[in-house]
Amino acid sequence: MTDTLDQLLRDAAPVTDQQVRALALDEVEAELREALVAERRPGPAKRSPRRRRSLRLGLSGLGAAAVAAVAVVIVSLAGGGEQLGTSPERAWAKSALRVANAVPRLLIGEPGWSITRADEFMVDEGEMTFRKGSASVDLHWRAGSFRDWVKDRDNSADELPSVEVLGASARVFRYQGPFDDYTALWRSGSYTMEFRTGYPPRLSLAEYRRLLGSLKTTGVDDWLAAMPPSVVLPANTGRTVEAMLAGIPLPPGFDKAALKRDAAVRDRYQLGARVAGAVACGWIERWVEARRAGDTAAAAEAVEAMQTSRRWPILLEMRADGEYPAVLWNFAAAMQGRARVPAGKPTTVERAYRPALGC
Repeated sequence: MTDTLDQLLRDAAPVTDQQVRALALDEVEAELREALVAERRPGPAKRSPRRRRSLRLGLSGLGAAAVAAVAVVIVSLAGGGEQLGTSPERAWAKSALRVANAVPRLLIGEPGWSITRADEFMVDEGEMTFRKGSASVDLHWRAGSFRDWVKDRDNSADELPSVEVLGASARVFRYQGPFDDYTALWRSGSYTMEFRTGYPPRLSLAEYRRLLGSLKTTGVDDWLAAMPPSVVLPANTGRTVEAMLAGIPLPPGFDKAALKRDAAVRDRYQLGARVAGAVACGWIERWVEARRAGDTAAAAEAVEAMQTSRRWPILLEMRADGEYPAVLWNFAAAMQGRARVPAGKPTTVERAYRPALGC
């Protein structure tokens, strides 16, 4: 049905705001809103579960123009009022559009701030970092209980006067320490939003409050286009995965397609860890099974392949930004030697590789 609606919306004549207002869609709109909220997956324990509801709307009896109008309503409800038509939004992958149409699309209104990091862009949750010079702030969205997040912050920080953010009252908290660390929580539709100062140097309270108050909503295309070059959008994931795998020996039966189907919008470092980790996990799993079976040739092949990891281009690129390459290299060295890795206390490769490498 979704593909049919998309096609009808593309093919139908444009529907004006006046025509949409003339349709008796109040009841339909309420039903769609409830269904869209109810369809989100349950999250971690802190999030309150949502009951799934059926969408009691019969589309089969509607004409093409009415179907197009209903499709416009769906997009408007999910994405804060923007209507997707023949504009450049179509250049983005469907999975990216799904997230962008569902979550609050916020950018900092003060000049000079840009997005430098974006991780795990999902309908249920996501986060991104804004930076200006050496200062940074993080913005999170979570489809969970606002009360639980406020209670958690209230237990570990001092509450300060609230700040108005796009018509909502944001609860502001300060963590005491060498640097004052500020965070704010507010409700936006079905989402709990959090805006927190990043790594030192910290912002002053006045700067933070001004920045918080400058947040603005934006359109789908502008929001996705604001993502930095290091962020890999789903439309580009396939090509990026292929490039990251260049120069890396792949274990037998390795599934490139699964990596290319990644639905998230993630930072390049995070995607690199996913790609390199999938290869390493494949070789380690082969090594573990070969040792159990007494297949010395297969075990030696896996060890040799993992020794090349110190030359994998994506790991060499990543090592300046995080510890994932070093962790992976520890496992490669352990496979060649005593088959033990440091993890608080020494442990075996077999026990540690899955949680450590994200297998």
